Amino acid sequence: WKWSPLTNNIIDISAIKISGISTNIQHYTDALVVSSINIPPGKPVNEKKDKGSKTNWAVLLQKIILADFNICYSSYNSPYNKTKPDSPQLDYCMQLGKLAWDGPVQYSMGATPNNKQSSDFSVSGKLLITDSRIHNQKINRDLIDLKSLLLSGIDISGSDKLSLNTISIQQLELLQTDKSPNKNYTLGINKLDIENTRLSDNHLFIHHININGLSASLAKNKSGHWEYEKWLIKNNENKKSAEKQTHRAFSITLNSLTINTDKPIAFIDNSTDPVMKIGLSELSIKADNIDSTKPDSQSHLMLSATTSQHGSITIEGGAQVFSEKLSFDGKGKIRGLDLRLLTPVTRKTIGHIIKSGQLDADLKLQARHNILDSDINLSLYHFNLQAISKEDAKKLNDSFGMPLNQALVLLRDKDDSIHLNIPITGDINKPDFDSMDAIIKATSKATTAALITFYTPYGLIYTGGNLLFDLATALNFDPITFTPGSSDLQQNNKQQLDKLAKLMSEKPGIHLTLCGISNQDDKDFLFPEFDKNKDSRDNESKDLTKSQILSLKKLADQRQINAKNYLVNKKAIPAERLILCSPEYKKDNDISGVEISI
Repeated sequence: WKWSPLTNNIIDISAIKISGISTNIQHYTDALVVSSINIPPGKPVNEKKDKGSKTNWAVLLQKIILADFNICYSSYNSPYNKTKPDSPQLDYCMQLGKLAWDGPVQYSMGATPNNKQSSDFSVSGKLLITDSRIHNQKINRDLIDLKSLLLSGIDISGSDKLSLNTISIQQLELLQTDKSPNKNYTLGINKLDIENTRLSDNHLFIHHININGLSASLAKNKSGHWEYEKWLIKNNENKKSAEKQTHRAFSITLNSLTINTDKPIAFIDNSTDPVMKIGLSELSIKADNIDSTKPDSQSHLMLSATTSQHGSITIEGGAQVFSEKLSFDGKGKIRGLDLRLLTPVTRKTIGHIIKSGQLDADLKLQARHNILDSDINLSLYHFNLQAISKEDAKKLNDSFGMPLNQALVLLRDKDDSIHLNIPITGDINKPDFDSMDAIIKATSKATTAALITFYTPYGLIYTGGNLLFDLATALNFDPITFTPGSSDLQQNNKQQLDKLAKLMSEKPGIHLTLCGISNQDDKDFLFPEFDKNKDSRDNESKDLTKSQILSLKKLADQRQINAKNYLVNKKAIPAERLILCSPEYKKDNDISGVEISI
């Protein structure tokens, strides 16, 4: 290096090379102490006294190289004059393999015509950092593990203007999740490239960001808290003072962003039994026109990914991400999602396991000024739930209003599929959307609507003709009525059974119960001697013989048998789907025929 005090006080340093430095800094609430610093031995420096005196001077630095550089920093809440606490609140060490700066760094100071000091600072060049790691000593995990960082085309002038041609990062990993030798991380990136970055007047402009080889592992611990929470610092000491500070508004413009990876994006919930593990792979994201200076402008987003067991997700749409009141409009598709992966959630929330099931969904994602107006059209294939216990089954059935599996049977089509529409509405700022509750409500609504709009033409009895009737008692069809004393099917009976046969063909999961009944009208027809004395009806149980009662029950039994035979023989309905009851004689019953229920 050269120092020329007699010629404008210019200090010209061509290169600084330092290796093997380690230092330890401890920070207390009222003191900062460098407890240790180790510098490898070097050559002594010959000092030269400045024989001249001028007010203007400048420093020019061309190259800096740091190698094997280690620095540790610990922060304690207790004052310096007290005993050192066993556990610091912050305790980090940085290991730097190499830092290489190449390019002029200039700083000059002088005086203005008004005899005020002025300074000028400029930097241009490139910076390379390799093999660096920041380790949290308190929890014994890495915060950052970096293979290399290259900043090229750096141009800094003054304190608020910066531009970079490229930022290139290779093999960056963040937030180590465990202490295993494999060192699993919450987030990892194979390669990150940022092109044409400018910072000026608190506005950051980025032309393009490209990320390849992204991996992520988001996990909850057994208590249900996120694993990354261990990295958070609980310190409210300076909260009030920080809230009073005001900062200039910071803005950002990002022309485009692309993310492509074939690595897993995993979510692990250790609070469920068994542990739930779901994730995405082959993730691709494209976004453009992200500009906080134009809050009403539309940013465009495209996302596609595959899921476990060959499922897929695609989403495309636009959003006003920086608007004071969020608005977005998009659409998406989910295909082939294996629902068994969600068993740990259903087991925990509703006491049921998913024995089988695959999901397709069409998504309408929409919000206007913070108000959601979205819906999901679900198609469930071969979906089967099983209660863990009778208590769990009863609890869910009570909340649903009827046995859930019975409702699912009502909704199944020929291909064993169930189709539901789930609306998602409300204020984004007051999120109260419960996915399981929404599914139950949607299933209930779909079952109700299906019963009224689809089953009513086949003779469903329901209360009041609206959607608010009791599902548990509404699953009864109009009875098949017979001529008193007869078990022969009439033409109107056959037409009614034809409609039921069509229903059972379209809903192959439905089983019908056929219950034959005879009543007072049948007794009067078969045994006219009782009809001559009407008063005897009040004491008919005493007047009818066992043989006569048996005859009335046989009539009821033959009616249900004839109805079943017609459906089996004429309409090819499997006999096992038609269940017969014990025939009854009910003197006060309005029905003389066969009651039908699901």
